[in-house]
Amino acid sequence: MEFVECDATQANRSVGANALYSKNKGNTYFLLDVNGLPSDNSWNIMTNNYRFYNKNPYSFISDKEAPNDRFLISKFLTYFFRSQNVIPSSKRNYYFNRIRQLLIIQRKALDSRLNSKHWNDRKTKTFIKFSYKHTTFYLGFYEMCPCKRPAAVVQSNGRIGCHMHQREIITKPPKALSARLDHRQLNSNKSKFVKSNRRNVQYIKSSLLYEEEILGVPVQGLIVAKIFNGKINPKKLMKKDNDDIQIRLSRHMKARNLGINDIEIIDKECGTIGIKRDQIYDRLARSSGKEDELKYTCL
Repeated sequence: MEFVECDATQANRSVGANALYSKNKGNTYFLLDVNGLPSDNSWNIMTNNYRFYNKNPYSFISDKEAPNDRFLISKFLTYFFRSQNVIPSSKRNYYFNRIRQLLIIQRKALDSRLNSKHWNDRKTKTFIKFSYKHTTFYLGFYEMCPCKRPAAVVQSNGRIGCHMHQREIITKPPKALSARLDHRQLNSNKSKFVKSNRRNVQYIKSSLLYEEEILGVPVQGLIVAKIFNGKINPKKLMKKDNDDIQIRLSRHMKARNLGINDIEIIDKECGTIGIKRDQIYDRLARSSGKEDELKYTCL
């Protein structure tokens, strides 16, 4: 395990996650690269602290071919505490276990965020902040941006970007069809079975969105029909109107040249409703004085 030079451009505003790139007051970061097993068995710690560039590598032995994250984090902290000269040895054991626990939690959060399939803009930091007196260290994990800089945050679906490319990785999937259509189109040609225990009634509710131009005249409307199927409990009264079929034009869409008499029930069991197009055609033809065209069509 060894320290590797990895300097990054400071962000315009060193706030939030972008504080990782700040060098104010001697702030530096140490990011362990645990992505994949290195071919030469040499684990790298990316840092922007020039005092660590020439440190001797740290050797250790593991009985496993691929050490787990807890083992690597322990060796990472051991190497870090041995190489720095800010924190005295009497304080190292005091901070070691707590920092290791926080890094393990942060690593699990990173893996969970990267493997998530939800398309959202939520972000997870790649580091934790550790301060001793007036010195601040950012300890975490190296997630490489396509520009080779370390990323301060990661997003779902494996999106990784530094402070200069975070906007580029915010890609939203195409909106679903239901998000593009309004409620009138969503409820067009739909039927559902409804039960009301309070009213002791059950019925099929159907809707039909009709939009067409007949003889150059627009005909449109949103039709809602209720087809009652009787009582839920035969021993109780049923609170409903006397009509077994109720048809109305919804106020959510302005009806034009369409009336209740132009609607027919095609199938009561399925709740299928339709439009008497011939009847509307005849009415519009008579009203517009096109009886000759009507006779020609009939022939």
